[in-house]
Amino acid sequence: MTPYGIVYKDNLYALEQSCLVWQKKFGMLRASALIKPVAIEILLVFLINGALFLLDKENGGFLIYTSVVMAVCFAFLTYFTFRTTYVRQLSKVNMAVYQKQAVLFEDRIEFKAPYSHSVFYYDEILYWQEAAGVLTIIIDKGMIPVSIYSSGVEKGSYDDFSRLFKEKMSHMGKEGM
Repeated sequence: MTPYGIVYKDNLYALEQSCLVWQKKFGMLRASALIKPVAIEILLVFLINGALFLLDKENGGFLIYTSVVMAVCFAFLTYFTFRTTYVRQLSKVNMAVYQKQAVLFEDRIEFKAPYSHSVFYYDEILYWQEAAGVLTIIIDKGMIPVSIYSSGVEKGSYDDFSRLFKEKMSHMGKEGM
């Protein structure tokens, strides 16, 4: 295969979508990571309402109902706060304004930027996903994902690049979404 490459720029929307996929798969938005803060919040709600119940036993049913409603509200608020604030800040901090290049080879993919050059073999890629014109490539659990947005491609064809990348990954036995 002749190497095929594209030149692209980061896009905040695309990077947010990629970081959301990354965090859901390996980070703060996994259920196991959210259980601890939500459990602490729920424990505090039940402790406070339990103390109120000891002071006023006539309204016990109301306090139990209030505890459950507050616990559910705290769980949703925690999830959506992490989802919006954490992912958005993570994306803003890691967005680059310069052009990048991604080149597909027979056995590897190379990413080039003005001050860096990275080479990754296809079997090193942990997860990939393409949705809504955003190709997300996760190489390491602790590393910001590579996010290529179809509208951010300045040279080359996003559709051809995406098709070739999918073919390479399917040959490696790694199916994405």
